[in-house]
Order: sequence, then structure tokens, then C-alpha cells
Amino acid sequence: MPHHDAFGLSVADLDIAIVENSRAMQTTLRSMLSTFGVRRIRAYDTASEALTSMLADPPSVVITAWNITPMNGEKLIRTMRDPEFPSLCHVPVIVATAHATLSVIDTAFSVGCNALLAKPLSPQVLQKRLEWLVRDASELVSKDGRVVVSGMAEVLDTRVRNSPLANSIMRANALEAAMKATESAAKDAVEKTKEQESAAASSVPAPDAAKEAASRKPSSGDSREDRRAAVAKKRARRWHGWKIDGGKGSTAA
Repeated sequence: MPHHDAFGLSVADLDIAIVENSRAMQTTLRSMLSTFGVRRIRAYDTASEALTSMLADPPSVVITAWNITPMNGEKLIRTMRDPEFPSLCHVPVIVATAHATLSVIDTAFSVGCNALLAKPLSPQVLQKRLEWLVRDASELVSKDGRVVVSGMAEVLDTRVRNSPLANSIMRANALEAAMKATESAAKDAVEKTKEQESAAASSVPAPDAAKEAASRKPSSGDSREDRRAAVAKKRARRWHGWKIDGGKGSTAA
């Protein structure tokens, strides 16, 4: 399996192509690379311009911005890594971006970049990265229709699985599962209690009609009739001014 085109070279022997919309950034990179003694430095304002030139005269390293227009850094790298462009598919690419988020990093390495640097760049960091690049013996392989760095997919998968975001998602999923299990257990307990209450109510015999009638209290109408009967009975004991002594059969004036 082949290595990238800059493997085994010295930093001074490199032919570096800069793809950058900002002229100020182009000037800064040119100045840094000249200080390192780089043999050849060329700069392009757009990715389309860079591809047209590099197909005819491939560089040994490409340093590209990520958020360039109209073709961004991701599309540039995808095009370079297409096996239909054999003169470019093994050229190493360094991405320089001010937006080094996890999403950008994952995407850049998954499409085939070799290194990523966060802006603003320092000469020391850039020089160390170039020195590392010319010693990097990683092989290039064909995968899913494009050339990528061997083993990069496994590295990205491991990093994503071990990232704080992945751990947070795992903890959130575990908490949600625990909450669902608790809710399910509580629901089952409520249903079981209802079933027990229903079974207990069905096992109690219906009250006897006679007992129910006997236990019922007399209404207010019944009490009024009782009082009237008592008064009538009391009056019946009187006879022409004589009061009957009901218990003894005697009379008294």
C-alpha cells in the first residue's frame, strides 16, 4: 500500500499549495513557509482554481481552509481523494480552520485529510506539523470509492464512542430507561391494587332485604303518625270530666 506523496521528504523539499480565500491569511502562510525554507509555495483563492492547476502540476502538500467558497474544503478533499484523479489522490492535505468543532474534525478526517490545525496558526505549530507529516508512514487505502488514511475510520469510531457527548447520550438513555421501568412498575402496582379491590367487593354477599328494611330508620312521616295515635289514645281515656286511671280501673274527679 502506498504512502502519501510527502513521505520521506524534508520540509525544505516540499511543494506546498495554499487554498485560502483570505489574502491576508495567504500572506501569513507564505511568510511562515518561507521561514521554514520550503522550496515552492503557491496560493489559490478558490478550490476550483487550485484543482485546475494541481491536476496539471501536483504539489506535495495542500494546506486548505475549510470554509471557503464556492467549493468548500470538504468538497475539495473529496475530489482529491477520488481514484479518478491519480495525480492528486495521494497528496496529503492539512486543514486550517477557525471552526475546529467536533463535527468539522470528524468530517475532515473521514473524507481524507491528514492533519487539522486551528486558526490562528503559530509558526512553531505549523513547522512541527509539517515535520510530523513528512515522517508519517500511514498507508493510504481505497474505501467506499475514495482514498483514505488506513485505520482512520477505527480511530474516529473510538474517539466518538469515548467522547463526552457520547457518554452524555449513554447516561441520558440509561436514565430514560430507568424512568420508564419505574413508571411501568408503578402502573402495574396500581392495576394490581384495582384488581384486588374488585375481587374483594365481588366476594361480599348482598344484604338481606328484611334486614335492610329493619335497619332502616323511620321517616319523619312515620314519627308524626305515631304522635297523633298517642294523643288520640290519651283523649279516649277521658269521660265527661272524669279521668280514667288506666292501670287500676278506678276513677277520679
